[in-house]
Amino acid sequence: MDSPYVKVEARTYIPLIFNNRGTLRGIIPQISYKLENNRFNRVVNGRPSESYSSYDQLRYTLQLYIMRPTPTASIYPRLGAGFMATYSHSLSGSSTFTPVALLHSYWYLPGLAKNHSIRIDADYQRHFTAGKTFLVDNIITFPRGYSDDFIPKEIYKLGASYAIPVHLGDLDLGFFAYIKRLQLIPFADFAQYRALNNSRGNLFSFGADALVEGHFFRIGAPVKIGIRYARRDQNIANSGGRDYCALLFNIDFGN
Repeated sequence: MDSPYVKVEARTYIPLIFNNRGTLRGIIPQISYKLENNRFNRVVNGRPSESYSSYDQLRYTLQLYIMRPTPTASIYPRLGAGFMATYSHSLSGSSTFTPVALLHSYWYLPGLAKNHSIRIDADYQRHFTAGKTFLVDNIITFPRGYSDDFIPKEIYKLGASYAIPVHLGDLDLGFFAYIKRLQLIPFADFAQYRALNNSRGNLFSFGADALVEGHFFRIGAPVKIGIRYARRDQNIANSGGRDYCALLFNIDFGN
């Protein structure tokens, strides 16, 4: 179309907090709606017609968690677990776009040192393709280093991260930066997918994130900036070579 691409998304959630005796507990129901002005052939009686529908998604999510608070010297909690269930479908194109469901769980475990910690993630996503023409976007987070442009019919994923904080002695660089610490997070991810033609394949990556945490240019909010390196297994879902590098940036306005 000649008009510019536009996407609008609205989200609302209610955090229900049940903290008790130093343990964090919560249930978070959430609902979101996304609308794009991309247009797709509307399906009538199982066949594309000459009429069009815009792409929208209504998404429901329920998240539950229980964990210990994160110590100041650590990156992750030493103990904890969480679970999230998500279901997404199209309102305007229910006969055209696939519904998709995601189950996601994660666990925190102690590491070898007192301020080290481990995070393990397990995910399952499925597109319900029967009688549908177009696949909606993935909800699942792909193994690190891979693009989520590839949309499988079904995918399982397992990931592990080991968080190592390195104290830098509160390095003061004047106006430019105040550096608190370095975060080193080695990781490994594995996924198995089933494509639309029912062929199967694997995705595997391992690598590490290295982030500097502190304050830059006297901005009050804490900032994390660094790089990610991942070594990928080559397969049909991988665009590019085996080596992957990316810039990481996060600023927390909540603190």
